[in-house]
Amino acid sequence: MASVNLRSDVIEENIQDSFLKYGKRLYKKRKPPIFNQGQAGEGNNYLHQGLVKIVTFSSNGNERILDIPKPGQFIGEQVMDHRFYFSSAYTIEDSVIYYFPLQKMQQIINHSPEVNLLIINSMIHKIRLLASNIVLSSFSAEQRIAAALLDIYNGNQSKPILITQQDLANYVGLTRITVYKILKDMKQDKIIDIKNRTIFIERPDMLEKFMEL
Repeated sequence: MASVNLRSDVIEENIQDSFLKYGKRLYKKRKPPIFNQGQAGEGNNYLHQGLVKIVTFSSNGNERILDIPKPGQFIGEQVMDHRFYFSSAYTIEDSVIYYFPLQKMQQIINHSPEVNLLIINSMIHKIRLLASNIVLSSFSAEQRIAAALLDIYNGNQSKPILITQQDLANYVGLTRITVYKILKDMKQDKIIDIKNRTIFIERPDMLEKFMEL
């Protein structure tokens, strides 16, 4: 088997040439799953462009969004040990995913410290997310929504946010009605605008002020 020679010193700066060429580029339309909870994992996925939600389902079918990862992160690392996905991943908007079979992923890891760092950074993000969720549970509803919008906005290169109110509610642990009322108030205050189920952040500085309350 030919070895993989990755010459990039900083993978974030040269990811196209040094890493993604070893994966299979997949264009995912909005909504279809990337992988499903309980499915046997056969490969790893890297989010290159777009927006994805990582969700888990309770025994009665209720959905809870665990994370909305940013482009440049791995999703579904839990199958690196050849076990099952304990969450599902769905596209929120049209996205570009790079898929790496586990055997190929192991080969890349063995020959590239930079990829190891990328995976570690992705795992650190998830640990920070867990800590953040614990802190957010003590925040007001307005603060939860402001924090979530800022996180998605900053992670998605300040682009408009294509997300439903139900998805946002599942992400921050509130009811859809509560989310609707708060977004309506934010729109009236010209902090955000909403068109065709897309949220435009007009005043990110005002969202940050919610976190100072």
